[in-house]
Amino acid sequence: MGNCKGCAYWDNSDGYLDTRLRTCKKVVMLWNATEFDYKTDTLKLLPKYQDCLAFAQDGSDYRAYLLTFAEFGCVQFSPAT
Repeated sequence: MGNCKGCAYWDNSDGYLDTRLRTCKKVVMLWNATEFDYKTDTLKLLPKYQDCLAFAQDGSDYRAYLLTFAEFGCVQFSPAT
């Protein structure tokens, strides 16, 4: 398992965070990865996100993300190039 420090998805492009914290771009907001199915009254995962293992969710569906330190380990690690 790799750590965020060397991961391609670890990002600080927003620039407003403490420099030790960054956003995981692999963990997307659930609201953006789903569509509502009115027949079943449930959220259905979009095909593009079928292989995702985690999602972020906030109460308003406005903005949510996973923030990590460099030492955080993840099974979705992808080496930065």
